[in-house]
Amino acid sequence: MSPLELAESEPRPDCRVIHVEGELDLNVAFQLVRRLEDATAAEIVLVDLRECAFVDSTGLAAFVHARDAMERSGTRFAIVGANDRVLRVLEMTGLSGKSHLFDDVEDALGQLRS
Repeated sequence: MSPLELAESEPRPDCRVIHVEGELDLNVAFQLVRRLEDATAAEIVLVDLRECAFVDSTGLAAFVHARDAMERSGTRFAIVGANDRVLRVLEMTGLSGKSHLFDDVEDALGQLRS
């Protein structure tokens, strides 16, 4: 199992990117939930999964909850860089609709531009 590592960046003043590395599962999903809650002041929040090997149902629940909460507050939420394995699971949850999935941060920012 790959331990979860989270990092953040701000490619623009109105955008926060949470970078997820390793496996996102029941044991560590709460860490992502905290980061997502802290990020809600931004206009755009992106979760970068390029280095994420696995997401279980608790990780998916964190994404769905974050998306719903951010949409209610006017924050745009998207996931970028999901590998094929993670992408299939995201598509089953409905996270692939409403412009929530992008290949990379630049693509997301171009599409979610104010």
